[in-house]
Amino acid sequence: MSKFKAVFWDMDGTLFDNEHLYDGCLDLALAKHQLKLPLKLPPGSSLDQIWDCLQEYNQPVVSYQQWFDEIQKATENMLNAHHIRPGVIEVLEVIRNQSIPQSCVSNSDVHTIQNNFFKTGLSDYFKHIVGRDLVNQGKPKPDPYLKAVELNGLSPKDCIAVEDTEVGVSSAKAAGLTVIAHPNNVTKHLNFHEADFVIDHPTKIKSILGLF
Repeated sequence: MSKFKAVFWDMDGTLFDNEHLYDGCLDLALAKHQLKLPLKLPPGSSLDQIWDCLQEYNQPVVSYQQWFDEIQKATENMLNAHHIRPGVIEVLEVIRNQSIPQSCVSNSDVHTIQNNFFKTGLSDYFKHIVGRDLVNQGKPKPDPYLKAVELNGLSPKDCIAVEDTEVGVSSAKAAGLTVIAHPNNVTKHLNFHEADFVIDHPTKIKSILGLF
């Protein structure tokens, strides 16, 4: 039996190998509206954080909502089940079969997460979804993970998070969770010293949870 009572998953880059889709759609939206992003923000930054940076160095004619919707819709249209990272389904199944609740905690909004899960068949694995729009501050602040802990009626020490970025790891650690870093090809060069575990394949999550 696992000592953890809930597992929280990040979405972009963790459940899905879709960081390249997201970055490509962001670049197209910037070019379309003649916006320049002078600072390279860390992987895992939310669109509202990127927008704040854009406003500091640009004078956008487009509204935030239009810009946001364009990026999210373009990314959603390209995403499919083939973008689920190898091994993820197996681990989701094992955890579900042990009756351990799973939640998604993301810097994307709830509507986008729900659409992505519907398209890829992941909806039934998750008891709760926490998006950027449900909290005052997104990752790397602890708010998203604290919200997930609250929704599950648990203590942070009873929960474990799976993340692919420094931003996500920092958020979960700040909330008091144990954290597994599972980098992808975009984030594998980052420093995950804050993480309790760093893995190269999601099936290793089973042994960390004590599920064999």
